[in-house]
Amino acid sequence: MELSRRKFIKYSGILAGTTALSGSGLLSLKELTPSEAEAMETSMGQYEVKYTADAMCPAECGMEMWVKDGKIAKIYGNKAVPMNDGIACAKGAAGQQLVYSPYRLKYPMIRVGERGSGKFKRVTWDEAIDHIGKKLTDIKKKYGAESAIMDCGDVTDRDHYYRLFFAYGTPNCTEHGAICDTPRRHGPKLMVGGKRWEPDIMRPQLVRQPDGSLKKDYTYKSKLIIYNGWNPLVATRIFYESRGTVGAKVENGCKVVVIDPSYSNTATAADMWLAPRAGTDGDLFGAMLRYILENDNQNDPDKKYIDWSFKKYSTGGEDFEAAFKSWWQKKDPINDLSYGSVKSSV
Repeated sequence: MELSRRKFIKYSGILAGTTALSGSGLLSLKELTPSEAEAMETSMGQYEVKYTADAMCPAECGMEMWVKDGKIAKIYGNKAVPMNDGIACAKGAAGQQLVYSPYRLKYPMIRVGERGSGKFKRVTWDEAIDHIGKKLTDIKKKYGAESAIMDCGDVTDRDHYYRLFFAYGTPNCTEHGAICDTPRRHGPKLMVGGKRWEPDIMRPQLVRQPDGSLKKDYTYKSKLIIYNGWNPLVATRIFYESRGTVGAKVENGCKVVVIDPSYSNTATAADMWLAPRAGTDGDLFGAMLRYILENDNQNDPDKKYIDWSFKKYSTGGEDFEAAFKSWWQKKDPINDLSYGSVKSSV
């Protein structure tokens, strides 16, 4: 697929500063000719390529480490990994600094000067652990164990920290999972036994061919994406969502709706921005669900809103539907309208 002038203008309107790419739309750089590849190989010398994943952020993109004389000389994205499709962000491409920076910490250091003075001394691991243990013991004796708070990452790395500080005696252990990835994983697990649901916009996809080979498919199929409190153009570790949202809009005419009290970066590029009062998005989705249930028509392709086969893979569907519908005859005391009505939500 050639990137036409018209399509490039569309891309540029959504992502300012986008560079025109040839090949398969937004996702692929131009492939080198054999002569160009040979010239590049000669000019770059001999490199050994090592494959790894970037663990500096939770995206964990596939990466290529180009090693020369035993040192990392260049870092590129791995084209064989569909999630980042050969792309490396600035942070990933700067990974050499993590390894070779003169400021890299290679052993424990204890501050010996005033805070901010930059004066530290090197100590052993045993000395560092004893130092921390003494500090915690002094705090516990003077203020009580409850004065300490353990605030770690999310549910994926919390348990060993929690165990340590529960043993210390404080109940004040927390992490940000409740407002992050945990609900997105827990909901689908309860409903269908799977993990989090994501928009079908990761391109390329590896598609098995009749002869058994794998082929990269760059075709977008999504026609509607609704982001509720989600700002993927600038704030997501699901790397492909940012480029995939733009790609689906431009190449497949996908409509994007953003529900967010804030006029986020993604909202600026959306086809529709809905800004409910904070905490009322549940009312909005309740009204959407009521409309879907009241207007679903399995005999009309344009109104076949529900794939009822989901009942084969979940439990409690009938109970939920009955409980939800029981509220339709009740009045919301705030506006005296029935719960779940479009007017009530508006």
